[in-house]
Amino acid sequence: MTPLISSLRFLRASKLEQQRGLLGWVSAELAGVVRIDGLIVRRTLRGDVRVFPPERVDRRGRRHRVMDVVDPQLEQAWEAEILAALEAQGVLP
Repeated sequence: MTPLISSLRFLRASKLEQQRGLLGWVSAELAGVVRIDGLIVRRTLRGDVRVFPPERVDRRGRRHRVMDVVDPQLEQAWEAEILAALEAQGVLP
């Protein structure tokens, strides 16, 4: 299978943010056609490390995804690739 993700860059969150589960942000190129900036890398309450699309917060404090992947299998595939690349770079705890 052709890799979906390339040109991966990681920005580590502060120590305080990491204690709250936010590990950092990723900028990546998807399928060679789209650059996504601000992907959120966080540890869930169950301890899993996950990648989430960028979000904005409206005036009422509600979160809204800035982008969405329509195909759940594609979303799982790019998340797995991002996490594997971050592990290979040694940036995940």
